[in-house]
Amino acid sequence: MPNVIDYPKYEEYKKSWIRWQSKVKIIFKESNYMVPSNINFNFDIESYCNKIFGILSGDIESIVSSSDSWKQTIVSIIYFNLPEIKISDIKSLFVYCKDCKDSMDSTLLDSILVSLFKEDLSTCVTLCTKYNFWWLATHLADMMTYHYKFEGLKDYDCDLASWFKINYADSLGLQNDNWEIALGYISTCPDNIKESLKTELINHIPLNSEVKVKKLIQNCKKYNLKNVIIDIHKTLGMKEYNKGNYGEAIKHYMEINDSYRISFICNILMTQYIEKGDLSQLNFIDSINQKTLYNSKINFLARYKQFHELYKKKQYSKAGSLLIQLLTSEIAPKAFWSIILVDAIPLLESEQIIFNSSNTYELMRCLEEITTSHRRNEYLEALSKKVKTEQELEELINVIRIALVRNIARTNALML
Repeated sequence: MPNVIDYPKYEEYKKSWIRWQSKVKIIFKESNYMVPSNINFNFDIESYCNKIFGILSGDIESIVSSSDSWKQTIVSIIYFNLPEIKISDIKSLFVYCKDCKDSMDSTLLDSILVSLFKEDLSTCVTLCTKYNFWWLATHLADMMTYHYKFEGLKDYDCDLASWFKINYADSLGLQNDNWEIALGYISTCPDNIKESLKTELINHIPLNSEVKVKKLIQNCKKYNLKNVIIDIHKTLGMKEYNKGNYGEAIKHYMEINDSYRISFICNILMTQYIEKGDLSQLNFIDSINQKTLYNSKINFLARYKQFHELYKKKQYSKAGSLLIQLLTSEIAPKAFWSIILVDAIPLLESEQIIFNSSNTYELMRCLEEITTSHRRNEYLEALSKKVKTEQELEELINVIRIALVRNIARTNALML
């Protein structure tokens, strides 16, 4: 039997098919099946061949009698008898097949197909919803919307096509990235409902992997769901905060410019350093864009971390310059000045003069400002956590003063 894909032109296929079927019809009409006489068959070979060649020749009676269902009948007639049938003629063929086969509506799926052949789209859509064929119902309803007028459905205040899209999106579920397909369908719904529906859908998606979170945020940006992006980062930020991953939490809050939460966590990090000397949580700073350090406390922590790195590398001059910048630019909160002044002691006592007289006087000014202020207790609270008694606190402050005075003496001696 000729196959249309084997011919470059349809006309060539058509001629070949007509020639082939003519030969088959002659064999069928003459019953010239050339069955070998020296072979015994356990069935009526003549009748069997008659049935086969009847079907191949497009004989309607043979096709109908050999088909188990109306679906087989209609497909076989088109394939073997009417390969060039027009779409407009299929309905008439269906009616004929329906008359030939009685039990056509035995299943719900049969009823759906029957309604399609009858071009009864309304019935078809209704039946599809019962069979959970939401994908078919969705696209059929979309077609119907262009040809028929439906009143808005009260549940969502939308047309029929949108109602089916919403239900199809809901039926897809949230697993295996089906939510991306669901978002695509919902995004074609009317403006008055699609944003709330997309928000509701995304809020139900579990944030259980970094890859999924990135996809979610990309889709939120695609559909301009700014509030959802904020909710995602807040959720993940709180999750990391509760696990004690303060750096990761800050990164999420930085994405949405949440200054309050950033400052709150920065205060925790500074307290951790004061109590334990732990700067490990500041490693997150290395992975963020320095241009995003708009928050004053993040900016301070980044520079303070840099100070310790320079000191560890024995780049004392650079470390000293950075320490002075932290104080003079007032990037460092006054509550942390006392800690920075303690950090300055090894540099003040080093063999190499790190601070000139001007810088040393600036350090003196900072020390006097926090020790003579009416808010002295507040400014020295961080330093008081490093000692046990008030007397030890005063002794530590005197150590800072002595180191500053010695450094002034050294710088003045060099000028003589």
